[in-house]
Amino acid sequence: MTDTAGLAELAELRVALHEMEGSLGLHDMTRNERDVLCAFQYAGAEKGPVSSEAAKSSDLLSSVSHATFHRSLRSLLEKGYVQLAPDHRAKHYVIPSEASPCAR
Repeated sequence: MTDTAGLAELAELRVALHEMEGSLGLHDMTRNERDVLCAFQYAGAEKGPVSSEAAKSSDLLSSVSHATFHRSLRSLLEKGYVQLAPDHRAKHYVIPSEASPCAR
């Protein structure tokens, strides 16, 4: 049986999350793009280079296929939300502070 109190709390969190995503300008992204961006953010890409492997290992992306992850990452690169890390090996990325919706 469903815990209605827990479900009510979850609903409130989902509404708050939806509003926050809107205020950060993330509604133009797909859910996968938002999850990939958040995985890089959580792994520390705003502070320094993060490997695609580290981001992909996030619990947020546990159900995202390899191909979907890379399509979403490519889209984020094209939109400027994520950049290849300068002076670093391939497959390492940073979130530029001026392009990061989280810095707005």
